[in-house]
Amino acid sequence: MDEREGTWARRLRLLWAAVVFPAWIAGPFLVAGTVAFWPGLSHHAVLGLGLLAHQAYVRAKNPELRRRREHIGAGTPRWDVAWVLVFWPLMACIALSGALGGSAEGGNAP
Repeated sequence: MDEREGTWARRLRLLWAAVVFPAWIAGPFLVAGTVAFWPGLSHHAVLGLGLLAHQAYVRAKNPELRRRREHIGAGTPRWDVAWVLVFWPLMACIALSGALGGSAEGGNAP
C-alpha cells in the first residue's frame, strides 16, 4: 500500500466512525426525540439481520472476496470506495428521514 492509499483509507474510516455511523445509529432517535421510536428500532433490526445474513452468505460462498474487501488499500477497486462513500450515507439518510417524518406531528414513519 502506498502512502496516498493509506491516508485515503484512514480518512474514509474516520468519516465513517465520526459522521456516518453515529448519524445512522443514533440520529433517528435524536431526531424523533425518543429511544422508543419503534420504526427506527425495527429499521435497525431488519437492516442488521440483513447485513449479518449477507456476511454469512459471502463468507460461505466467496471467502476470498470477503478477505479482499475487509481493508481499503492497494488494489481496492474505485467502485468499492465509491460504494462506501455513497451507499452508507444514503442508508443513514433513510433512517434520519424516517425519524423526521415520525417526529413531525407525532406521525408513524416507515
